[in-house]
Parts: sequence; C-alpha cells; structure tokens
Amino acid sequence: MKMLLNGSAIAAVVTLAGAAHAATYSVDHDGPTIDIFGTIEFTGTGTYTLDAFGAALGGYSFTASNNGTLAYLFTDANSSMGGGIGSEITVEVTASQILLWTTNTARYELDGFFVMADVITDGSRENLRLSTTELGYRTPDRDTIVFEAATVPFVLAEIDTPTVPIPASLPILAFGLGMLTVAGRRTA
Repeated sequence: MKMLLNGSAIAAVVTLAGAAHAATYSVDHDGPTIDIFGTIEFTGTGTYTLDAFGAALGGYSFTASNNGTLAYLFTDANSSMGGGIGSEITVEVTASQILLWTTNTARYELDGFFVMADVITDGSRENLRLSTTELGYRTPDRDTIVFEAATVPFVLAEIDTPTVPIPASLPILAFGLGMLTVAGRRTA
C-alpha cells in the first residue's frame, strides 16, 4: 500500500492474517537416564490418537540418548509416530504444550511406543515408549533399553516463545508516527 504525501511516497507495511502456520514446540527433556532434545512442528490444538497426531505433524527432529551416549536422531524422514504403534497413547496439544497420555502399564508393548525408527539397526528399531510409570528408550545398541520414572501426562514438548524486545520497538514506532505527523502537516 502506498500513500502520497507532498510528492513523497511512504510505504506502509501491512501484515495480513493468513492461513494458520505450524507452531514450533521445543522438546527439552533432561531426565536422569534419558535425554530428548529437538523440535516438533504442529498446527492446531486438541486431543488426538497417536495415528492422527502423526499424520498431522508438520515435521519433527529430536535426538534421544542415554545421558548423551547411544544417541539416535528421530525425524519425520526416518521414523514414525503412529502407523500401527502407540494404540494406547493419546496426544493432547495445547497452545503451550504437547502432552502424552497412556493407559499402558507394560514396558515392552507396542501399544506404548510413541516414536519408532523405520529401519532396523543392529537387529532392532530405536524407539521411545511410555507407560503409566516409565519412559523408555531403545538405543541403537540392540542390547540396551533404558528406563526412568515418568508421570502421565508426560510433557513431550513446550512452545517456543520468541523474545520480542518491546521496549526497543517503541522508539521506532514513535519515530514513524512523528514522521507521519510532520509529513501530514506539510501537506495541510
């Protein structure tokens, strides 16, 4: 949009509300045994089955490890959320968090898996799983599965809130309004 004032063109930037965009959630779990760090992109809020959540994901990339060792990077290109696993996992997405709920009480049941590698490595597939009392991680070493105490709901991720330096933007806004006022007086 352009406004002509006294022969000068002043460009005004207009931000239009468009289609909803994916929110970026931070995965930041630093547990006593299992660490999970990365991001998940998702649009919307509500309660989903793991299959529905996995199908609606904008993307994800997070690394799980056993206290920094035996790390595996889970991405939407090399692993799955849903698709036959996690039938007892419910995902609740709020404006600020992604929560996992389960009624699964067994350590080794596929019903409690919430992400699994698509390819077998060393005779097994890396995965993360949740029961009502534990979080588990199958590492790239097929003989190593680690567990730690967990509670339900499990906070998988929280929203990234960018820091906006509001006080720093006020002088810029005041300057712009002042310039418009001066330009307006010159045309009057």
